Amino acid sequence: MDVQWELDGLRFNNGIDSDGVEWVVESEIGWSGTSAPRSSRTPKPGGHGSYRGPVYRGERIVELTCWAAADTWEARRRAEHRLAALCSEPGRLYPLLCTEEIGDLTADVELDDVIDPVISRGGYSLRFAIQIAAPDPRKHGAWLASGQIGLPTQPPGGLDATTAGGLDATTVGGLDAGGVGLTGIVSIANTGTAPAAPRITFYGPFTAAPELANVDTGEIIRYTGTLAASEYVVINCDEYTVEGLPPRSVLLGGTLDRGGLLSIIGDWPIVQPGQTATWALRSDDTTAGHVEVELRPAFW
Repeated sequence: MDVQWELDGLRFNNGIDSDGVEWVVESEIGWSGTSAPRSSRTPKPGGHGSYRGPVYRGERIVELTCWAAADTWEARRRAEHRLAALCSEPGRLYPLLCTEEIGDLTADVELDDVIDPVISRGGYSLRFAIQIAAPDPRKHGAWLASGQIGLPTQPPGGLDATTAGGLDATTVGGLDAGGVGLTGIVSIANTGTAPAAPRITFYGPFTAAPELANVDTGEIIRYTGTLAASEYVVINCDEYTVEGLPPRSVLLGGTLDRGGLLSIIGDWPIVQPGQTATWALRSDDTTAGHVEVELRPAFW
């Protein structure tokens, strides 16, 4: 299959569009490979070699070599105008979507160089390159969601050692082991090759602070405010902007800053590649609040 691409509503390798133009990515540089490492070696002033520091990944630079073929000169001219307007909003990043053979991956990008199309002989087609930069060098898969998880509950029924003389193994069907209660446990896996940060949403009502505690590390992320039944608070744990949510932000209703009400014991939640993280929902409240944890598997 041809790998398909989409950037700012423009689809490549997807046939002829409604304006009679076929957009094609012929080759790419920077998507399949790694982003450039940022080494920090300092020469030893009085000896051989160097001192080294951590090597981090730099931003990801992607160059797409493309052509577009139109069925009329007018359609080709409209294609030029479309290219000139690509990724033109200065305050945002645009998702670059690549439909690979094993699934969709996205990176949030901005235009990194001019797009200077060359009109081919005959006037019906263009050749051009699109260079884009992703501040976050990772590529991300589709969101995985835990579903809404409530606080632990006591299961109904169960053994009764006192009523009517104590346990009865025969009357009305014998002993009753009780029903199944809620565990308050939420788990989610990172199936990628790079660390991934979750997005956490607490849904009210919570009359006391809700928190998630990592059952393996003991790290805790707590929202110290309260939530009415109709309220929710979204916590973006990533160090990058994710779908409009600022880095490591706490937003009531997805819009109002409540960062001052966040308390963290340990580090911000991160799920390492190939690992499953498990958290326990806790609160002094006994009402019906819920939490949902979402994660995009991340890839280098």
